[in-house]
Amino acid sequence: MFYIFIIIIIVGVILNSLCKKYALDKVHYSRSISAKYVECGEKFNIVTSVENRKMLPVTFLQVKEYVGESKIYNCSNMMILPYQRVTRTYEKSLDKRGRYYLRKVDITAGDFIGIDVVTKSQDFEDEIIVYPKPMDIDNDMDEIGEFIGETSVKRWIVEDPIVTMGIREYTGVEPEKNIHWPSSLRTGQLMVRNFDFTSDNSVFIILNIDENKDLWIGTDEENIEKCYSLVRTLIDDFEEAKVKYGFITNATGINKNGYVAPSLGESHYFEMLNNLGTACSITSMNFTSLINTTIEYHLDCRTIVIVTPVIPAESVSEINKLASYVEKNIVFSMRGENIEKLDDNIVKFVLGCENI
Repeated sequence: MFYIFIIIIIVGVILNSLCKKYALDKVHYSRSISAKYVECGEKFNIVTSVENRKMLPVTFLQVKEYVGESKIYNCSNMMILPYQRVTRTYEKSLDKRGRYYLRKVDITAGDFIGIDVVTKSQDFEDEIIVYPKPMDIDNDMDEIGEFIGETSVKRWIVEDPIVTMGIREYTGVEPEKNIHWPSSLRTGQLMVRNFDFTSDNSVFIILNIDENKDLWIGTDEENIEKCYSLVRTLIDDFEEAKVKYGFITNATGINKNGYVAPSLGESHYFEMLNNLGTACSITSMNFTSLINTTIEYHLDCRTIVIVTPVIPAESVSEINKLASYVEKNIVFSMRGENIEKLDDNIVKFVLGCENI
C-alpha cells in the first residue's frame, strides 16, 4: 500500500510538471461579439471559446479580457480536459457613450493550484461603439428672450421653411433680420432678402466642445455628453421630418475632419450616429475658429443650429456675425454665461434657467 501511494505521488508530480511545461501548447482561444454598434444600456452577447488540442489536460486556465489597455471586463477560471472545448456566453452592456476597444486578452495556465504559471497575450481588433442617449429637449431646455412662451423646440427647426429668392432694396417695413449686410455694404444702401415658401428645408449643426480659449484646458465632461445627446435628438427629429441636415464639430476622433455634408437617409443617419459615438473630448480648434470655418465654407443651409456646453465671451461676436448670414440661427447652451449677449434675432435655449 505504501508503494502504491509513493507511485501515485510520483505520477502526480510528473503529470503536474508536464501540464505546467506544456500548459499553453495547442491551447486556442476565440471570441465573437453579437453587436458592434449599441445604444447606451443595450445588452449584447460575448461568446468565448477555449480549446485544448493536446493529450494533456490543462489543470488551471485563467482568461482575462480587457477594455482598453488595463481595465478587466471579464475574468474566468477553468480546467480543460484533453481535446476539450469550453464555450461560454455572457451578457454585457455599456452605459456611457463612446468607443470601447476590446483587444487584449491574457491567457494564463499552470499547475493544479495556479501558483507556478505562464501567461501569453492575444490581440484582437474588436471594438464597440455606444451611441449617445437621446435628450428630452422640450423638458430639459428652457427658451430665453423674446420668444418665451412657445412650447416646442422642434417648431423652430422643423417648421415650414422660407427660402431666399433674391435681393431687393430695403423699404422700411421688412424685419431687420432680413437685411442682407454683405449686399448692403457692396451697394452702399440697405438690401433685404426676398423670401418665398418652400418645403425644401435644410439644417446645419455646429457642435462645439471647447469651453476655453486655450485648447489644453480641461472640459466639463458632463455637459459635453449632454451636447452629444442633444445632437442625437436633433438628427432623430430631422430624419422623422425628412429635413436634410449636415454637421461640423471641433471634436476629434471622427471621420472627414469633423464635417458631414447635408443629406438624409439611413446611411447618412448612421454615419452621424457613428461620429457622435466615436467623438472624444480633444478639440481640433477653438469655438471661434469653428464658427469662422462654417462661415467660410459651409453656409449652404438656411438654418444653423449651434450646440455648445457654454458660450465663451470671445465667441459672442462671431455667433452674432454668423446669424447675419442665415435665415435662422438657433443656439443651445448647457450653461447660461454670455447667452444674453447674443442678438435678439437668435433663438436661444439653455439647460435650465437657473444656470443664467
